[in-house]
Amino acid sequence: MKLMAAIGVGYFACRIYNVYITEPNFILLLMLFAEVITIFFIVVAKFTNTRDFSIIPCVITIVATFYFFFISLDRGVELVHPIISMFIILFGIIWQIFSKIYLGRSFGLLPAYREVVDTGPYKIIRHPIYFGYFTTHVGFLLNKFSFYNLVLLTILYVLQFGRMYYEERVLSQSDEYCKYKERVKKRFIPFIL
Repeated sequence: MKLMAAIGVGYFACRIYNVYITEPNFILLLMLFAEVITIFFIVVAKFTNTRDFSIIPCVITIVATFYFFFISLDRGVELVHPIISMFIILFGIIWQIFSKIYLGRSFGLLPAYREVVDTGPYKIIRHPIYFGYFTTHVGFLLNKFSFYNLVLLTILYVLQFGRMYYEERVLSQSDEYCKYKERVKKRFIPFIL
């Protein structure tokens, strides 16, 4: 999975480069940076024997992880000024980094139990990394809006909710995580969802 992810980001980097040389856009570089950060944390993740290798979580994880093979980078309408998009994307990236630092080597792609983290952004929502991804994608969509990208990202977040479900199913086998869920009610968007 680590090798697949690294190859996938390499492919995404090539796609971004090809679009960037014809249409320089800092937002594309920010999107690439966000994916490279994810790959870094995947590579340094702790090994665990608790991963869920059943078919549905594996398919959901693979499709949601490699969404960027399909996203349209060179078409779209700017719905807001690019600086607004850039700040939204930067917030999403900073939130991702912040969340991943707190999660540390417990980060992974497949649902697994490594340890329960309940500090930092994990005091506010149970899946802050997904919130960071979502914020980043909203910023991107505001800069490269198309019906195609909207549908693709909607499908991505249906899959991400599936990932959350399967992650919580594995984690809920721990009493510590069940107590954590009682303390932190919101799953995805702080104070809302």
